[in-house]
Amino acid sequence: MKKSWLKTLGGITLMLFSCQTNSPETKTPTKTQLPAGNSGVGNLEDKPAGATENPPATVATNRLIVPGKSIGQTALNMKTDTVNQLLGKGDRQDAAMGKAWVVWYAKPALPDTLPKETIIYFVTNMGGPDEASRVKQIRVTSAFFKTAAHLGVGSHLRALQKAYPQLSPPQTYTSPQTDKSITILDDKTSGIAFEINAAHICTAVVVHEPQQPVNTTYIHLFP
Repeated sequence: MKKSWLKTLGGITLMLFSCQTNSPETKTPTKTQLPAGNSGVGNLEDKPAGATENPPATVATNRLIVPGKSIGQTALNMKTDTVNQLLGKGDRQDAAMGKAWVVWYAKPALPDTLPKETIIYFVTNMGGPDEASRVKQIRVTSAFFKTAAHLGVGSHLRALQKAYPQLSPPQTYTSPQTDKSITILDDKTSGIAFEINAAHICTAVVVHEPQQPVNTTYIHLFP
C-alpha cells in the first residue's frame, strides 16, 4: 500500500514538472539586440558611429563626368554638328580666331535663381586636312553631373583633393563674363578642373584633354 502511494505521488510530480517545462508562459523570451545607438527606425542619426552606408548607385551615362573624356552625352573631340544634334541649338555663342564657345541653359529650379549652364569650347583645325570644329573643353555648373565617385558641383574641396591628389595649387582669375574672381584647381594629368567658391564648395567642373592645362585652350575664360 505504501509503495502504491509513493508510486502515485511520483507520477503526479513528474506530470507537474513536465507541464511547467513545456508551458509557453514559463519560457524565457529571446531578446533582440540592436547595435549601440540604433533605435531600429533607420534614421541616419540613429546609426552607430563609424557605420557605413550602402555603396552609392552607379552614375547614369547621361550624368557621368569622365576626366579627360566627357561630361554626360558630350565628349572631347566630338564634332560641332554632333553636339548640336544631341543638345539642340545653344542659347548663346561667340567665335573668333578658329575658337568658339556655346552656352546651353537649363531651366532654373526656383524663381529668381540663375539657370545652370553647360559651356562647350570648340576649336577648328584651321588649315589642316580636317578643318571640322571639335569639342576641346566642357564646363558645367549643374550638380546633375557627377564623377563615378559622385563628385561634382556641390562637393567640398577636401573630397576633391582626396580623390584628385594631383590638383594644382589654387589659382585665381577674373572672369571677363562676370568680372568676378574664380578660384580653380586643375588636375592636368587626368584632364579635370574644379572651380571653388569662398566656402570651399565646387561651383563648376571643367573636363579638358589630359596633359593640357585648363587655361591653354580658351584663354578668355581662364587668362
